[in-house]
Amino acid sequence: MEFNDHHEDDLTFALIKETVNRLWKELEIDHDHKLTFSQAEKILNKSFGDEYKIVGTEQIKKIFKKIDSDQDGRISKGEMGMFLMSLTKF
Repeated sequence: MEFNDHHEDDLTFALIKETVNRLWKELEIDHDHKLTFSQAEKILNKSFGDEYKIVGTEQIKKIFKKIDSDQDGRISKGEMGMFLMSLTKF
């Protein structure tokens, strides 16, 4: 199922879609519509700062691999949306 096809909870879907669109506007470095591992790592390090060491490279790799459902080494908007939707299922 594609993220854009997901309408089980319209409010959650709309909020996540808006969040992903904002993230892509703010974070996408090379504008190829996909986020690479190195971009994700830079973003997390910038967000949390190296001094905190909250998230290490191995942890980032594990998370990245979970989000990158087609395993092409890049995260699309759809993959990010589906991942975030999966986090709302309690």
